[in-house]
Amino acid sequence: MELKVKDCESTKELVINSDDDANKALNVMLKHRLSSLPVIDKDDNFVEY
Repeated sequence: MELKVKDCESTKELVINSDDDANKALNVMLKHRLSSLPVIDKDDNFVEY
């Protein structure tokens, strides 16, 4: 399974397809959570976490 998460602060997407990538994505999501910024997926839907 591959998951693409869009970083709200940049135009790049995080492509999650391994445990290392998942850990990176969790860190980004936590950073966004702490800064009250939303995390959205590649289709601009909010990601609930």
